[in-house]
Amino acid sequence: GAPLPGNRPLGLVPHSIRGFLTHYATVLPTTPAFDRCAACAPAVVAAYRDRGVALVRDVGADPGLLERLSGLADLKGAVDGAAWAEADEF
Repeated sequence: GAPLPGNRPLGLVPHSIRGFLTHYATVLPTTPAFDRCAACAPAVVAAYRDRGVALVRDVGADPGLLERLSGLADLKGAVDGAAWAEADEF
């Protein structure tokens, strides 16, 4: 997997932690970053670097802005428009 981030003010802050009571162990699962993440998609990060607090203000005024900026709106549209197989077709 990818190397863990270096020094951070709060240390490593995982998205999830899995634990096993049988042997008192924890695991920090990792996955590749989602390219359409509303928080860390490249387009969102670039927009924040360019616009800063103005982007935060605009997102507060337009809740759909992050979905459009990150590409989630397009993904949702593709899923909504997809033909789904009925359960009895399997």
